[in-house]
Amino acid sequence: MGTYREQFAVSSGGAFSAIALTGLWTQQVWIFWLNTAAAAPTGFFPWQGVYLITGLAMLAFAGLALFWRPEGPKLWALDGLAAAAGSAGTLIVVLFLVGVVDGELAGVAKIAATVGYAWAYLRWGQFYGALHIRQAVAYLFTAGIAAALLKFVLLVVPLTAAGVAVVALPVLSLVLCRRALALDAGSAAPKVSAPYLSKGNAGALWKVVAVIAVFSFANASMLSFQAPGESLGGPAVFAAARLVDAALCAGILVLVFGLRKSFDFPQLWKIVLFVLATDFLCELIVPDAGMQALFSGVSLNFIVLFVWLTLADVARHSAFSSSVVFGVGWSCYVLSFYVGSLAASSSQLQGLGGSYVVVLLYAVAMTLAFCLESRDPNIAYIFDDLANRPAASPSDFDDIDGRCEALGASRGLTPREIEVMQLFCKGRTKAYIAETMYVTENTVRSHIKHIYTKLDAHSREDIQKLIDAF
Repeated sequence: MGTYREQFAVSSGGAFSAIALTGLWTQQVWIFWLNTAAAAPTGFFPWQGVYLITGLAMLAFAGLALFWRPEGPKLWALDGLAAAAGSAGTLIVVLFLVGVVDGELAGVAKIAATVGYAWAYLRWGQFYGALHIRQAVAYLFTAGIAAALLKFVLLVVPLTAAGVAVVALPVLSLVLCRRALALDAGSAAPKVSAPYLSKGNAGALWKVVAVIAVFSFANASMLSFQAPGESLGGPAVFAAARLVDAALCAGILVLVFGLRKSFDFPQLWKIVLFVLATDFLCELIVPDAGMQALFSGVSLNFIVLFVWLTLADVARHSAFSSSVVFGVGWSCYVLSFYVGSLAASSSQLQGLGGSYVVVLLYAVAMTLAFCLESRDPNIAYIFDDLANRPAASPSDFDDIDGRCEALGASRGLTPREIEVMQLFCKGRTKAYIAETMYVTENTVRSHIKHIYTKLDAHSREDIQKLIDAF
């Protein structure tokens, strides 16, 4: 898919098109403001309510997408309604913060703004679901850098100025989204012909759902140990957290486009695991040092980015529409966050904060042991396109095994060599094969060398052609 710079080489539109492609920052900044500056209870609507309403709204939109796909004027009308609800609702919340309207009206307005936000997120999901994973990485993590910088700007400018800027974000988000959808950026990456997620095997991704739910629950719990006004940790800590956000986003861009490396699902989520574990440690050992706010904020932002990237990859390889994948997947994240925040608040009321953190540690450790396991084929498919190698769909695997076994028997391969060839033909790396077979990488290299010799082949592609894998 070319270099990082080439990801933005769209056919027309220049700078505005590039801004549109990375416009997801509008959503990230918008929700940040609603849950920080506007975090004080607005009538009957506490800050956690944003997550509950977002989850329920996206589930409703996903259910609707199963039966109805609006186009043309109807879609324009829905986008306009969502933008109007988002901007008008946000404006009323701003007026509440400056003392012009009462809390009850602000509570209703915040619900309306959140529903508009949920619709806009689903529309962005339609764009990301059409992208090759390398494009998704380019746009998403560039947006992450922009969001990190703009969040800091919103924190330091006066409330009125920040409020005026945020009121414009719902409209801007949907304008940029429509522009991004109109561009040709995703045309080179249509949905794959053999999706690995279909109605028959949707349950195969339960480990992905478990990782998203547990990490979101844990992160919400750590954020909820602090009062909403204290969760930013002060300007210095907040600035440091945003610098870490930007640096990690830049690091992933360098890894993929500068060093031309790939990553898999477990590797990506172990970054969050490290940040969350450090957050737990700070809470248990130095709870008053102010560092917990830094790690809680960083883990929150990267869970959001990694969930989004995961859903983008799953959506492109799914028989379901992107609206269904993002609606259900994002609901798993936000509803788990909502439940986690309530559970943490309850534990604090009962004086069980320390014990609760230990239980969280145990839950995250069990998730690591059972779900972040690269040998699981249902996990291994995710982000496989980053490696720029052909990959078989799950439905092909039994057939590939049989073909390898037949070819190996006819060419005198040993049973062990046939087993290596079966994994190799499915696109697995030498490190993956070594881990799966409990041998060293040198042993795997030796087996592959013997396979090449016996099959008169010189590459993985040669062997795949011999068995007609692709």
